[in-house]
Amino acid sequence: MAIVTLPLPYVLANGSTADATQVMADLNTIAANVNSNAAPIASPSFTGQSTFAGSAFTSKVAVTYAATTTINCQLSNSFRVVLTGNVTFVFSNPQDGQSINVRIIQDATGSRIVTWPASFRWQGGSVPVLSTAANAADFLAAEYDATDATWVASLLKGVQ
Repeated sequence: MAIVTLPLPYVLANGSTADATQVMADLNTIAANVNSNAAPIASPSFTGQSTFAGSAFTSKVAVTYAATTTINCQLSNSFRVVLTGNVTFVFSNPQDGQSINVRIIQDATGSRIVTWPASFRWQGGSVPVLSTAANAADFLAAEYDATDATWVASLLKGVQ
């Protein structure tokens, strides 16, 4: 918390004056309004370290299956897609350092396969294969590095 020293009497914008008691009362009113349940800013931007009390999350976005399925990273950090056929994933609009999570679910038929982007880097260089059982679910976690336009990715298989 910064300490503010005000010349007394303090001259307000409207030309009137206030003493320290009035200024503190006004500051307390402002603080109460800031901490109220006012509508949040739609797209706040933070620079430096930010601390949040309580939870912070992004809403999960349901992605519609297509033979080439594009996941728009501007929409969220959390996605869910049900495969009804083989798929090639494309990840658009990533930001440097962005982490994403994708729950990938086989339909009732199962045995769907995925073609991953060439920009994905996997542990040990080995590209994983999805779980193939009907209704099987796998969990992709990936982080984007704009320096070399690559994703460091990991696939957790068989989560239900």
